[in-house]
Amino acid sequence: MIIVRLLVFFGVVGLAAAVAPAQWRRIETGSLAWFHAVEFINETNGWVGGSNGTLLFTTDGGSTWRKAKFPNTDTIRDIVFLNASAGWMLCERSKFGPETTSNRSYLMRTADGGKSWSEVNFEPSAGPMTKIFFGRKGEGYAVGEGGVMAAFSVGGPTEKRYGLPTRYLILDGVVLNNSRLVLVGGGGSIISSDDKGAKWQAVRFISSRPTSKLNAIAFVDEKRGWAVGNEGTVLSSTDGGTSWLSETTGASSNLLDILFCNAEYGFAVGENGIILNSFNAGRTWKSEASGSKHRLERLANAGNKLFAVGFGGTILVRDIADKQRQDR
Repeated sequence: MIIVRLLVFFGVVGLAAAVAPAQWRRIETGSLAWFHAVEFINETNGWVGGSNGTLLFTTDGGSTWRKAKFPNTDTIRDIVFLNASAGWMLCERSKFGPETTSNRSYLMRTADGGKSWSEVNFEPSAGPMTKIFFGRKGEGYAVGEGGVMAAFSVGGPTEKRYGLPTRYLILDGVVLNNSRLVLVGGGGSIISSDDKGAKWQAVRFISSRPTSKLNAIAFVDEKRGWAVGNEGTVLSSTDGGTSWLSETTGASSNLLDILFCNAEYGFAVGENGIILNSFNAGRTWKSEASGSKHRLERLANAGNKLFAVGFGGTILVRDIADKQRQDR
């Protein structure tokens, strides 16, 4: 009887472990920086950047993080690697620093996997930039204040400035089909271009047009994408960003980033440590306990792990199943 009871007990424990929800875990780094960016080159090598020139890197899949050299105490806003060697950072000079005729925003570029970085400046006429993103051929774009977009060459600092049909702050963008651009930003604005920014079109909203600021956009292929914003806003598109449908999240917190591991399985993060997940392509969303009240700004996946970073030196990690992964 004792043996039977033990078998039943361990059977129940095993079943509970099998169905228990995945847990977010905090990784201690000894830093209290406000992290704005996280990027993984592959399953083992990744970067995190934020306030006061804080730049961390990992070579063991995010289990441990070490501090990398950065030449100043400027804020690191974004990090993107095109491959194991070529990477870019978007940085911002302190508004309380010495007067300068340069743009507050600038780029840092590496060609050796982050061993060394060189500075690339924007033209001084535009306001600060908020995000960088790249097309498949390596062409880079930066978006920012005053409805502006700058295109720059991966091979050098050549910059081409585009005026946009909006004066709202642009916060994120994506390149589809090598030539189609979709940008999101303030006032619920979404604009698109089919010729790399030469001409722009307004998009169609199937349900009500959003009025809250849109903070991030993500696509898993050339058709299916999502955007998130303030007041729990989530929008979805199945036609390359031509039309958008509002989804119900039940959340009121501002959502700051979104990532889909595949066409069905996605996450969104934001203010007050909020983390939402969806298992049905964003049609419905559920809350996950993050264990943190800090603002979470960015998401990245590396192999079977998902990372969220934010205020107060926060780096959170969660395991994801192999069937829920999307290869880089």
